[in-house]
Amino acid sequence: MATADMHHRRLCFAFAVLIPALGALPAAVHGHESVALRGRGTDAGQQVTGLPSTEEIERELLAAINKERAGRNLAVLRPSRALTDLARSHSAEMARGNILSHESSDGKSFTDRLAEAGVAFAANGENVARSGTFVADLIHQSFMESPGHRENVLNPDFDEVGIGIVRGPGTSCYVTEDFIRRLVQKPAAEVRALVLGALNEKRARKDLPPVVLIDEVGRTADAFAAAKAAGRELPPVPSLFGKTAVRLAIGPELAQVIGVIRESDLTGYGRAGIGVAFSRGPEHPGGAYFICVLLIEDSRSADPEVKSIGISTLPLQSEDGGRLEYAVAVILGR
Repeated sequence: MATADMHHRRLCFAFAVLIPALGALPAAVHGHESVALRGRGTDAGQQVTGLPSTEEIERELLAAINKERAGRNLAVLRPSRALTDLARSHSAEMARGNILSHESSDGKSFTDRLAEAGVAFAANGENVARSGTFVADLIHQSFMESPGHRENVLNPDFDEVGIGIVRGPGTSCYVTEDFIRRLVQKPAAEVRALVLGALNEKRARKDLPPVVLIDEVGRTADAFAAAKAAGRELPPVPSLFGKTAVRLAIGPELAQVIGVIRESDLTGYGRAGIGVAFSRGPEHPGGAYFICVLLIEDSRSADPEVKSIGISTLPLQSEDGGRLEYAVAVILGR
């Protein structure tokens, strides 16, 4: 029988904190496992003529994946042209070198390839295989018999997939299945409206009036968010704002980032500015939102002695095991 060698990689970014590990891993971490499975299908002496096209095998594998997910009440995966291009390119490279690896010849990981292609994502995973069969159902069955590959196929967090098949030497073929949870960047104005709605919802529960947005404070909050996204030192808060407080939250999952902002103590602060930035970086390869809420004390009397802001960062553990970088500061510099 022909041999199917397989690898899987599970990469998730829960609030963009990377946790490297080896072996079969739970959600919200990333890792790598390799196994050798026995494939069933084309024998070594069988001729390659009359085999289905690689595009046909890709379509059949997609159908098999979605049938598997639908049978378990999981959302089916959308095919992605960008992921398909990446998967085909990686399979072609493995075929040229007759190797099986998640890393490219230049040492780039799947995460690196996604970032280089400009794909925004909150989680990703990859299955690769070298197969002696061109029968999609048998390739899929081999993936499902391996715990790590099965985890990627059935991961409820993923919503897009790209599949790339390339013929190798003799009767072999190389298979790459690339999975992501797509991160769709929302316009800054829409994000501000969502943050404002969350803040006012909490204030309404405490019988407080809605937050009043101030344009100049908003521009300062935008500068804070942009500086944090670029890894720069935060600028000082203008002294004319008086006593202020800052809530800064960062992560790829907008709903969860806003959830942390919502939990801020708004007592005594009725005016604000909301700053929004979206950026990639080593800590956030798939992209992340940087949201800053600059709060102004209810009292309209400005304190001219307040000159600067100090920011302290507190890493918080989320319920799903990920981490959210959450910074809180009260302006007391004089």
